[in-house]
Amino acid sequence: MHKHTLQSYAKINLFLEVIKKLKNGYHDLSSIITRISISDKIKIDTAADFSVKFIGPFCSQVSQESNIHTLFQFLLDNNFINHSNYAILIDKQIPVGSGLGGGSSNVAEILKYLMLSLIHISEPTRLLSIADAGFCVKKK
Repeated sequence: MHKHTLQSYAKINLFLEVIKKLKNGYHDLSSIITRISISDKIKIDTAADFSVKFIGPFCSQVSQESNIHTLFQFLLDNNFINHSNYAILIDKQIPVGSGLGGGSSNVAEILKYLMLSLIHISEPTRLLSIADAGFCVKKK
């Protein structure tokens, strides 16, 4: 087993315009965003079974079915990966629900790890349409 530590940085909106509300309840946005120094620390390791654990000052605010669970279910359902044998520990330093993109950043860092270190994801652009994940995957 090889444990990897990832930094998952928050973002802020420097400019945000709501263009229109979409039929699915989301909004079409125009935005200028940038990373800031607040970050979550993610430890990812191979394991017999999939698990996600949150620690840190904001861990109690994360739902049991987090973005990470949704990501891995999506990857499995769409045959991007063939197993989910990972133990993931996230030290939540980014406030949950604050608009700082913590959940999206967590998903993006895990996607980068999977894309660069472990597997070939056949359609990464389809995956990057998830919330702020596209921005978070881009290198500094």
